[in-house]
Amino acid sequence: MSGEDFGGIEGTIARIDARCRSNSHRIQELENSQQAMTELALSVRAMATEQCNIKEDLGEVKNDVKLLTQKAGKRWDSLVEKAAWLVAGALLSYALAQIGL
Repeated sequence: MSGEDFGGIEGTIARIDARCRSNSHRIQELENSQQAMTELALSVRAMATEQCNIKEDLGEVKNDVKLLTQKAGKRWDSLVEKAAWLVAGALLSYALAQIGL
């Protein structure tokens, strides 16, 4: 073997070593990227869970508001009914007073 043969082998080894280091660097970047993707997926899952909880809470609030508005409407209807009976009673009393009863 001559010096050229060793130079060729040394050059090849140097290129392989450089390629290995480059690949190691790329693998590390992929691992970091995969870790970021995993964290993102966990965050999205947590947000989806929180959104479901918010949706349930909003449904409860809607039902409560609906009940409160129905209750207020019933009170108003009751008040109007009582006022109508009061007016009807007053008119009846007036009519009875006019005929002398």
